[in-house]
Amino acid sequence: MSETVQVDESMFERAMHLAEQTIAIFSGRPGHYNNTIDSHLRGKLGELACSKWISEQGVEFDSVYEDIGRMREADLILKTGNTMRLDVKTWNQRHWPALGRCISVNQMPALQAKADGIIWCITPDELAPAIEVEIVGWNTLADANSIEPTWTGPPGRRQVHNYQLSVSDIRPLQTLLNETETV
Repeated sequence: MSETVQVDESMFERAMHLAEQTIAIFSGRPGHYNNTIDSHLRGKLGELACSKWISEQGVEFDSVYEDIGRMREADLILKTGNTMRLDVKTWNQRHWPALGRCISVNQMPALQAKADGIIWCITPDELAPAIEVEIVGWNTLADANSIEPTWTGPPGRRQVHNYQLSVSDIRPLQTLLNETETV
């Protein structure tokens, strides 16, 4: 079952501030996907929404994404029972059906070095204060690695070699909390 997090004005402003920092570092470099202020803002909104939800669950965590100097680490580190290092992947609702739930084959080695799993989020097409971020669920990197990579992308446009999970492969959020509670 997915969860929704309401974005307020201060959360949106925080996401924009963080997105401006990361786009300043990565502008002009090719990304695994689109390297735009929209994609950076979308990602930060997902990270902040996940932080809010995890905090509401009473789980201790480190919001690594808040520190620009720690970008080579996982976005979130849950600190209960088993430490769980998680990256947050946030998709525009418009792209979720065809392109969502992807991890670039080229990104996988770096992701495996820093994270144990992925939390999947969806945002509305238009980003603004008062939107809702849907936290759909999560997967381990082993889940993604078990899938044969495929080329994804709109016909006639840039194709990316991806591990793409199906919607039915996404693990419910509650199983993430259960996973972190076991010792």
